[in-house]
Amino acid sequence: MDLFEKNGQADDASIEMSAEAYYNLGVMYEDQENEALTLENYRAAADMGFAKAQSRLGSMYEKGILVDVNKEEAVRWYRMAAEQGDVTAQFNLGYMYYNGEGCEKNIAEAMIWIGKAADQGDEAAREFMAVQKKMENKNQTAAAAEKRKKELIRSIPAMEEIYALYCLYTRSPFLLFNARKGLPTAFLFYSKASADKRAEELAGQGYRCQSMKIDKKDRLRFMSDLYFYGAQNILFETKDGPTEVLLMQIAAKADMSKVPAARRPIENPKLQTCLIYYAQDLRKKSDQPINDEIRKKMDQSLGVTMAKAKFILPCLEKPNPVNPGKKLLAPIFLQNKEKDKKLLPLFSDTMEFSRFNKDRRFGSMVVDCAALVEMEIVNEADFYVINPIGVNFPVNKNFVKAYVDAVKKADAKKAEAAAKPAE
Repeated sequence: MDLFEKNGQADDASIEMSAEAYYNLGVMYEDQENEALTLENYRAAADMGFAKAQSRLGSMYEKGILVDVNKEEAVRWYRMAAEQGDVTAQFNLGYMYYNGEGCEKNIAEAMIWIGKAADQGDEAAREFMAVQKKMENKNQTAAAAEKRKKELIRSIPAMEEIYALYCLYTRSPFLLFNARKGLPTAFLFYSKASADKRAEELAGQGYRCQSMKIDKKDRLRFMSDLYFYGAQNILFETKDGPTEVLLMQIAAKADMSKVPAARRPIENPKLQTCLIYYAQDLRKKSDQPINDEIRKKMDQSLGVTMAKAKFILPCLEKPNPVNPGKKLLAPIFLQNKEKDKKLLPLFSDTMEFSRFNKDRRFGSMVVDCAALVEMEIVNEADFYVINPIGVNFPVNKNFVKAYVDAVKKADAKKAEAAAKPAE
């Protein structure tokens, strides 16, 4: 029995050496580009259980080297070698599981095998595991942020206190453009102290803001009004830090699709946002004035937005000599006594006009900007003033006329190009 066991051990050693010899022959013939003998010797070594040969065969089947691509066969050979501790096979087997190649996608199994390779010091495996760890941390952070967002949305109606940041230059919610999301963003706070702190920080940038409490009974109205101002995103400062939510996640915009067009409120959210941005930047106290290039872009944005907008004109009713039963509407003018200028008030939306017309003294007419600049009666005005109770933004009427003409030309060119048959 002892002799048999020794012979068995000797036989095992000779087999191992023979397997390694077959593998070395395979390497040699591969260098010599002898395809038949390369494959023959690798397969002989692999069949005898030599891990390096099994790993090499797995690679050949994965990449189609000297054989047709066969991902299932690649996984089979990689597994044999990986189970023997071959670090290359462990990484490659894990990668096959990660991508679902030659096997069912299994991230957990992939992490096990790539982790084994990393434990053995494989650099690629270590880098892979480091990247996965970062992704895992990022996903956990994102999941935690999403959880905080949902909790915030649920808690807003019951919050005892909510404060908003208002701009004293525009008499409207303070808005900033969120470049990451590409959205106009308003600011809300869980306490007056946190709102005042942010106002102080903005004061250092030249903005004049103040905190304003939003009572529970007014919150729905306030959120709805944010749509008029063009806000789409909310940065809410909570006890646990800032959380961003979309306005539509807090309050749904009123659905006007079933309301007759003539009865729908006038809205110009893009114009409101443009005016707020412009007024906030133009009027802020800063040591660095707006440079000419930025000012030009601001002018262009405002001009084009105005040219495409509709406005509400406050009017007084006058007797109609032709049709006594139907009153005439005559636009009203405001007087700038300091500069002796006549101003035509324009309102960007129903909300702004209602702030101006609280006692309902005035009627109104709605006009497109393109029609407005052609109205003979409004030529009496030296300037237009948009939303005088809100942003109170004076605009040169020639500036508006120039952009109306520019938009008309641009639209005509587009229509002409669209009408041309395709070449």
